[in-house]
Amino acid sequence: MKDRSIAFYIAFTGGILQVIASAALVLTAATNTTSSTSIYAFLGWNAQLMGSIGLAFGLLVLAGAILSVRAPYGRNSKTVIGSAVVIIFSLLSVFSSGGGFIIGFILGVLGGGLGYVSSKPDYSAS
Repeated sequence: MKDRSIAFYIAFTGGILQVIASAALVLTAATNTTSSTSIYAFLGWNAQLMGSIGLAFGLLVLAGAILSVRAPYGRNSKTVIGSAVVIIFSLLSVFSSGGGFIIGFILGVLGGGLGYVSSKPDYSAS
């Protein structure tokens, strides 16, 4: 359980960073569309769209982290599914919102991988 809780904290932190980065992208794109020197003026509504997609990816990373830690010991399939969700949507968040200042992407993949490894049964104890 200790390995899964460490994986949860790492993945959850990555998901929070992804949500913060995506929300910042949406808010700055919404307020800076009138400036002609802004990159958001060049992108227009696409920056808001990519930020919204990144926000959804970040929330799915958080949901996957919660799913991976809430599964009891007999239910390793939920841990594997939650860890896979964390890894997949952390990877996808790089293309939508920069992966949560990049460190959110790294933490998400690391936490998802650690959760996946900790879900496997330990045969060395027998």
